[in-house]
Order: sequence, then structure tokens, then C-alpha cells
Amino acid sequence: MEHLYSGLALGFLLAAPIGPMAMLCIQNTIRTGFSAGIRVGLGIATADAIYAALAAFGVNAVTYLFLSYQRGIQIVGGILLLLVGIQILRSAARLSQIEPNTKVNAARLYFSSIFFTLMNPMTIAVYSAAFSSITFENQSILASVFLVAGVFIGSFIWWVFLAFLSRFFRRNHRIMKLVNILSGISIILFAIKQVFWF
Repeated sequence: MEHLYSGLALGFLLAAPIGPMAMLCIQNTIRTGFSAGIRVGLGIATADAIYAALAAFGVNAVTYLFLSYQRGIQIVGGILLLLVGIQILRSAARLSQIEPNTKVNAARLYFSSIFFTLMNPMTIAVYSAAFSSITFENQSILASVFLVAGVFIGSFIWWVFLAFLSRFFRRNHRIMKLVNILSGISIILFAIKQVFWF
């Protein structure tokens, strides 16, 4: 169980910093509802678990592939994030015409969240570094499974918490518009940084 707890702590702490995915979770929760934020968070946690699994099981070939094409993946992800940011800013401009309960495709939210999270290959390097600092007496396949499961649970707990806090601002159109503007700008800035980062 030590592996599970260590993974849980890592998953929670690595998910906690506010970045573009956090802004997407907040924006979707406020605009569409708690369940939308949960689906975004579930997608992010799934992607975190995928990268954690690659790091924990030492899948060198796949890890090398991701890191070898890191620049190209970052550029593609950055361009797509830029389009998402622009779309969010445009939605802020016409927010008064949008009902807070606007329905969205649940599967699309989940899989797009996985995709955008996987567009940052440095995540695998972060987990590799984090896991290398953890030493256990009996490191086995089962131990690695518990470690990865802990990462998923810890990450998901953070996203549930963030979505829960965000839902209290749903009925305030002024806050909804402000969140959309801040989300759009932060995602656009992150996208520009990701495309032009060397």
C-alpha cells in the first residue's frame, strides 16, 4: 500500500499547479456544469496515468519515441491549444446569449482532455524523475501498478476538488465571463510559449 499512497501524493501534487488544463476544467465547470469539469479532470488524470505507467514500467522504446518527437508534439499541441483559447475568448464575447446549462459531448470532453494533456511530453520526464527519487525494498510489477493507480487517483481527486469549487460561480454571468477571458488568455499565452519554446 506504500506504493499506492506515494503515487496518490505524487498525482495530487503534480496536478495541483494551475495551468491551461486547470483553466479548461474551471471554464467547462462554470459554463456547462460540475459533470463537465469531472469529465475534463478524468481525461487529464487518465493521461497522467498513461505517462506515469510509461515512467514506472520503464517502457524505454515508447518513452524515447515521445521524447524524440517532443518538439513536434509540442508545436501541434500548442497550435491546437491556441485555437481552443481563441474559441474560449470568442465565447466570452457572446456569453450573455449562452445558457449556463449548454450541453456538450461527454466523450469529446474526456478524450480531448487526454489528448491535450498528452501533448506535453515533458510530463513523462517529470514522472520519471519523481519515481527515481522513490526507493522501495521490493519493487515489482504489482508495486508499479499500485504506484500508477495512486497517480491516477491523486490526480483525479485534485480535479474533482477544483471542479467542486468552480461550480459555485456558475450562476454569476460576470464571473463566467471573467473566467472565460482569463482562461482564453492564459491558454493562448501557454500555447505561444509551447510553440516557440526551444
